[in-house]
Amino acid sequence: MKKLTAVLAATLGAAAVLAPVADASVTEHLYQVGGPTRFYDKAGKRININPPATLPSAGDYFVERDKDLRGTLAHHTSTGSGTDTLRCTFSNPDTAKCSLTIKVGGSTLSFDGFAIHFNRHTPVHARLTRATGKHAGARGSLTITGGANQNDELTVKLS
Repeated sequence: MKKLTAVLAATLGAAAVLAPVADASVTEHLYQVGGPTRFYDKAGKRININPPATLPSAGDYFVERDKDLRGTLAHHTSTGSGTDTLRCTFSNPDTAKCSLTIKVGGSTLSFDGFAIHFNRHTPVHARLTRATGKHAGARGSLTITGGANQNDELTVKLS
């Protein structure tokens, strides 16, 4: 179950630092540095999850707040360009339905209703559901790929 812990940490987060959307499509490669993750039971009481001794139950959820850097694992900025908040509710110990809100440069990007399967090492895909600020009205998608050191690499596409 140490693998579940590592996968949870590696898959839990995402970030974005984006250029303004004009008439053309924008693709950004981003590097997310995982921040604190807090687990709660379905009543909202803080709990400890420590696989394999304790696993999340259906209805338990976590909230993670991360720092977002422009770039990839191999080459990224050293200072934060934005932040994100990931909230996921477990349907079983391996699967959760998630929402991600990214705040950067006066804009907020929301990706809602995507699933994460923590025992799989496959990319996570999400659709942009809301955008405010300079990205208001944008359409887009997010791909989260687990990176090294329990951080993630992201590809954000806006049009």
